[in-house]
Amino acid sequence: MSSDILIDCYGKSFVDEIRVSHQGRDYCFIFSPEKKAGRAFSLALYLDNAALAKDVAKYPHQRRICLMLESPISMVFEHAEQLRPLFRKTYTLRKTLIESGEPYGLLYYGTSWLEGAWEGQQFDKTSLVSFLGSIDHNAAHGYSLRMDVARICMGLAQVDCYGKGINPIDSKLDGLGKYAFSIAMENVQEDFYFSEKLIDCLLTDTVVPIYWGCPAITELFDKRGMILFSSLDELADILRGLSMERYRELLPFVRKNRDIAIKHEWHTLTGIYTRLTESLVKDMPLDDLPPVKPRGRVHSSIRRLLHMS
Repeated sequence: MSSDILIDCYGKSFVDEIRVSHQGRDYCFIFSPEKKAGRAFSLALYLDNAALAKDVAKYPHQRRICLMLESPISMVFEHAEQLRPLFRKTYTLRKTLIESGEPYGLLYYGTSWLEGAWEGQQFDKTSLVSFLGSIDHNAAHGYSLRMDVARICMGLAQVDCYGKGINPIDSKLDGLGKYAFSIAMENVQEDFYFSEKLIDCLLTDTVVPIYWGCPAITELFDKRGMILFSSLDELADILRGLSMERYRELLPFVRKNRDIAIKHEWHTLTGIYTRLTESLVKDMPLDDLPPVKPRGRVHSSIRRLLHMS
């Protein structure tokens, strides 16, 4: 097998690089400017709002890929049509874009903020229900409902509340590990967007998610392993019916959903890049793209202006 594939990555990242092995070859996604210095790359990856940068054309068109995976309220989705011709391939979770055809392909988000801390642990469920969520947001999109839910939950003795603006915690495990149920809310309802807010519940052996978010979530997971709500009244009814006995009834299906997340690599940050690599191998002629160095800023900006590749 030929040498490693290096991908020059732009966008927000908490790591310097991510390395994935697939079919005997390593794929290295490099975010750190220090680790990029002097190197040549086969592909350039622009993550979410980084696709809006003025110098995306520093690489030829056939080498540019885009990930649109963050919450669909992200600015990059507002410019999807303008960005369409700029990338050889764009991977996203937005159903309408995927259905519109090339260059769009499906890639789920998922991920976890537990960073593997759940692995090998036995969680003793001593408390009934928690709510985790920040209320330090404006009232747009799903944040408005989340704020309303937070206010209601903070007034209920049976619900322990955590998050920015409520009760900050050092580790998300503190708000999940000992609880049988937890209210998990995305910041928007859209197919097929689901995030660590759901996945982290499934991993903590296991919290039953009381979930608001992706309308098509039952196409991906067993609906018997979660409790869905769409309004404050529905949530109030759900909270009144919670018990440890009900938790034990639901537990086998929650664990089934945990196994689904792990099987499909939806449960880690590295999993995104593992799934991306599998798609790149199918969609891109990687052996025909020998490594090149990026073009200069002025050169690439002019080429983008002229829609040249």
